[in-house]
Amino acid sequence: MRVQIEPINAKLDQLLEMKLERSITLAEYLGKKEKLVNQKVALDQRMTQIGRKGLDWLEPMKEFLLLNKDAEKVALSGDPVSFRAFLKNIGSNFLLKGKRLGFERKIGWVRAAESRSYSDWWGLYERIRTEFAGGG
Repeated sequence: MRVQIEPINAKLDQLLEMKLERSITLAEYLGKKEKLVNQKVALDQRMTQIGRKGLDWLEPMKEFLLLNKDAEKVALSGDPVSFRAFLKNIGSNFLLKGKRLGFERKIGWVRAAESRSYSDWWGLYERIRTEFAGGG
């Protein structure tokens, strides 16, 4: 977006030069300047919004990766207390039906469970990042 702002700044400079050289009237100058400034302000606001919201996915992704790293250790430990704590971190609404445990997986863990093989790490990362960012 900064690339889009540069031409607007150049046009504003040209517009000012034209006004100073009296190539355009004050009314023309003010009208064109208002349009350019509005475009610039809209782009600035969008950049600010992206700056605030655009990285909201980082913290949940970090937590997901750290928990994912510990998943194998917890599963192999055989410690039911650790396993229970781990499950509480990755899901909710636990239900024991027959001899199977069912639960709703938290964001990110749905995609990880769907991906039986981790051969496509980048694809999995993109799907989970998109989910954390609110796009999935």
